[in-house]
Amino acid sequence: MEPPSQPFHALASTSACLLGGSVPKHSPAQLAPVILSCARECAAWELACVSISLVAKIVRVLESGKLAAGHVWFWEELLRLLGEEHLLPRLVEQFQSSDPLLSHLAAKTAACWVVRVIRRGERVPPTWYRTCEQTFLSCSVGPELDSCLWSLTEVCKKVLTGAPSDVLENLLAELHRSISALCSALLPDRTASHLPHRGTTLCLLLDLLEVLMASSLQCGGKAGPGAQNLGWAQWPGLLGVVGFPLEPFVKRRTLLLLKRALLHKAGEEWTAGGRLSTPPDSEFGHAAQSVLAAVDAGWLDSIQVESDTFFGGRRFSWGVREERGDEVMLRALSLVLLRSLEVSVHTDGPGETGGASKPHRYLQHLWGFLRRWVPPQIQVKHLCCYISVLFGEQDDDLMEAARAFLSVFLSYRGCLDLDASQMLEAACSLGCNPHCHFVLLLQSFSFDHSLLLDFLICSETCFLEYLVRYLRHLRTDWKGLAAACAALEELQQPVGGCTGGALRAGSGFFVQAAPTGPEPSTSGSGPSSTLRLVEYYSSDESAEGKEEESSALTSEHSSQSCGQQAPAGPVDQHLLHRTVRCLSELRGVVFRLHSRKLFPYNPSSLLKLLADVEAACDGTVCRTGT
Repeated sequence: MEPPSQPFHALASTSACLLGGSVPKHSPAQLAPVILSCARECAAWELACVSISLVAKIVRVLESGKLAAGHVWFWEELLRLLGEEHLLPRLVEQFQSSDPLLSHLAAKTAACWVVRVIRRGERVPPTWYRTCEQTFLSCSVGPELDSCLWSLTEVCKKVLTGAPSDVLENLLAELHRSISALCSALLPDRTASHLPHRGTTLCLLLDLLEVLMASSLQCGGKAGPGAQNLGWAQWPGLLGVVGFPLEPFVKRRTLLLLKRALLHKAGEEWTAGGRLSTPPDSEFGHAAQSVLAAVDAGWLDSIQVESDTFFGGRRFSWGVREERGDEVMLRALSLVLLRSLEVSVHTDGPGETGGASKPHRYLQHLWGFLRRWVPPQIQVKHLCCYISVLFGEQDDDLMEAARAFLSVFLSYRGCLDLDASQMLEAACSLGCNPHCHFVLLLQSFSFDHSLLLDFLICSETCFLEYLVRYLRHLRTDWKGLAAACAALEELQQPVGGCTGGALRAGSGFFVQAAPTGPEPSTSGSGPSSTLRLVEYYSSDESAEGKEEESSALTSEHSSQSCGQQAPAGPVDQHLLHRTVRCLSELRGVVFRLHSRKLFPYNPSSLLKLLADVEAACDGTVCRTGT
């Protein structure tokens, strides 16, 4: 039987049958030559795009397992014939196409094909990986390099989520030298004055490096000989990208990659998510030391933080007319430095070189940088309040920053021989007093213990880890909390009206100018939002029990304005009393939920900590007269 005389109609009907779960009237032997001929570089553009896309659809549908058993043979036979006729080399040829859509479709389909081959236990097609190797070694910027980067990244992602780990180890070992050469060519060093490539190419390299870091985390540092260190070894060059005069979106992407890597979240979107294994201490420590060494060399001075933009234009995200910096970049950069400092002080220990001077030096660098880029209308009166100004609208980053500050503080405290009041003053002078941070966090929740309950149940932040560590410290330092509350009360000033963005979380602890433009819109996703993550009381318990629990959860709500955010006007006093009551109510509701088997995990250790804290606070609260 002859091949179809109208290739486009044949391809379109074949695609429709595939998506509908049936088979076309033409046989695999008739369709294979049509697909092959249309996939050639000389074919019409529409035919090439349709035929290449069809192959990727066939692979995906077969792997989904949704086809009827009687139809699987047809599509398997079609792919077998295409493989015998060397479809993959023709796809690889299209990597060089000057048409960006065609080259991308070829890269996408080639990646699907390679992953299918790997999952079937066959060896990686040499045509594909040798093309990638030669292209990387040549470092010739263009469509072929972009296609090779994209397809290799996609293959590594899919292998990480389902294929034997030794396959990825072997593949990365084969490409280690060529990837290293490409990184050296694309990432700037201190002597570079310009980069001979587009921002798009660099972003594709960033995606590949994230895969390499994720493979290290996923495999616990055992991703293959020499390959597991490749992503971490590029940190000096990645830091150079942030300080280089490149497009703002490239610098932002780079900072976000560094942040995810330091928080053990590289690749969380396409792996199992959450925190993965820890990379080798030497590599993780090397990454942190690279950041600190860059700061010592003036890295922060080289960074230009452009105004925050999005597809609709510029937005007044700080709540004031004049914008000075991209909040996403400022948050990411702050977390990169804080996390690096945390790793460094943990690795060195309190008795190592640097001692107490290390946190002092790097935190002063950070505050100096932020003063240049936070709008002048916002003058932080107390350095500990920077945590609210920066992270008040981003829950996960807020918790990570609070946890990092707590770790730095505990290490810093171990290096100093100071009494409690001197330690408080020293910590506040560095902006790392954990008591200040905790009170500011509770104030951003309007001291609503049910919001703390939301975060205890939600797994998207490190709040549980942070709270447990803070409560352990609080058991032995109630005087520190009392002193921090007193100091913050002295700083509070009436606020004449609500403003937008991150300013709400730090309400009362900074000087702000009245906004001169229209009120900015906010997403309401920050910690001060009173929306609940979960409805906890929809079980079959009695109506009386529901009413009791609902009453407990909704007590202590402050009157709120401006979209249920922190109150306008004078900030409530007696911070210590409100903090103690919030923790006490949290313990009560966690205990009742646990006793009814409604809590998602065993909170016994947390309940004991909360009970110890509540017992320890009784005398302190009485003595302070609150």
